[in-house]
Amino acid sequence: MKFNIWLEKQLEGQIPKEVIAFNFNLYECEAENQFDVQLIGCKKYDLENDDWACDPDYTSGEDLYHFFADGWETALESFVALVKDYLRSCCTPNQFTSADCISAGFVDGDLKIIYHK
Repeated sequence: MKFNIWLEKQLEGQIPKEVIAFNFNLYECEAENQFDVQLIGCKKYDLENDDWACDPDYTSGEDLYHFFADGWETALESFVALVKDYLRSCCTPNQFTSADCISAGFVDGDLKIIYHK
């Protein structure tokens, strides 16, 4: 499934209006070079503390985006590029494109800020 289609599906869900920050949790799968992504949304965030993404007000749950990459560093880099492409190409403003903060990171690592107002 293409990333844009998966993300649009998530944005059609029950995201509370108060959510102002989104994070993509990346997971390394057992299958070699396969990664899963979960979208979470929060009503608040703290650029000085990555733990803001640990208490989501919204989550895509088990509806994960799957992709392949050559190692975790490449996975994070290529996923961030997917998000930036979406932000550049999105024609219709939505809750995600209007967010105050968008980040991504492996659940056991640091967050990479993709966008911040």
